[in-house]
Amino acid sequence: MGMTRMLLECSLSDKLCVIQEKQYEVIIVPTLLVTIFLILLGVILWLFIREQRTQQQRSGPQGKA
Repeated sequence: MGMTRMLLECSLSDKLCVIQEKQYEVIIVPTLLVTIFLILLGVILWLFIREQRTQQQRSGPQGKA
């Protein structure tokens, strides 16, 4: 059988039961992908903003003097 996580009461001909079993995968997989994407985006933005601040701090005292 290709379905590893099938409910015991589901038969292969019972499409509704199989679809209800796969609903968790349809919800969980995209949610994990979006979460990973948002975490990576946050890290990239944080590194970018931190780099901008360090450049401003380096150029700030030199411009005033």
